[in-house]
Amino acid sequence: MQSPSLISSCLLAVCAAILSGCHVYEDTHNPSFPVTKADAKIDQERMIANPVPLQRPVVIIGGYRSPDFNVDNLRTTLAEMTNGDKAMFTRKYTMLRGDIEKISVELVAQVEHEFPKAGFEGETVEVDAIGLSMGGLVARYAADRLADTYPGDLKLRIKRLFTISTPHRGAVLAEKVPLIEDRGVSDMVRGSLFLTKLEEAYEGDYEIIPYTRLQDGIVGAVNTAPPGRTAMWVSAPVHGGSHWSVNEDIRILVDIARRLRGEEPLGTEGEPLPPEEYQR
Repeated sequence: MQSPSLISSCLLAVCAAILSGCHVYEDTHNPSFPVTKADAKIDQERMIANPVPLQRPVVIIGGYRSPDFNVDNLRTTLAEMTNGDKAMFTRKYTMLRGDIEKISVELVAQVEHEFPKAGFEGETVEVDAIGLSMGGLVARYAADRLADTYPGDLKLRIKRLFTISTPHRGAVLAEKVPLIEDRGVSDMVRGSLFLTKLEEAYEGDYEIIPYTRLQDGIVGAVNTAPPGRTAMWVSAPVHGGSHWSVNEDIRILVDIARRLRGEEPLGTEGEPLPPEEYQR
């Protein structure tokens, strides 16, 4: 029989691993995105040791009322795996904020201030954008709807938009919480007028690259890609919290970093979600 002190030590070790982001993942295999956490860590070390210049600035946008450190940590991790310099990464914080339209206006102004445009009439300088959850909708609105809503303002010129568990088709939780004057929540209800208009406005002039994790009880993995598409998915951590910690998933981050570096990606779209994901 194990001593109480040994059992306590083991429990503390498990808790420490969870809190430090050392997630244990369920064994759900995606043949279109076969990278394991161990493989991703090895690739991360390779990229850190061999920095490459970025082709364009990178914008990282936080999620719905998301803590600033989520964006900061993502910026640090991706900078280490790409050019080794955080100066080419700008952050749009969204802590305690959920108004997609207002945030997008500020985002465009911020990009224009930090990276003044060079020859793009009516648009900012070209960027790659990374949207955490709601942040993907902010980027899309800034690129597709801003000029129509705010005449005379610039639009965000996006080359590639990487979205991480973004509710392109709405969020399941948005339908389960009271709509107390929270426009961000109402905009993210499945079938909302906001999402309908956003989809109508998209003309394919920039690439949307969606990622997700299974067992996302906040957005629902089925909603994390534009209509007619399935996001590149990876398994969920066994301890839960699939949505809240997705910004730390090294498998997704390594794939994004490889694309930013101009390397062959590890994942491709095409593998259907497991049947149970459609019940969320």
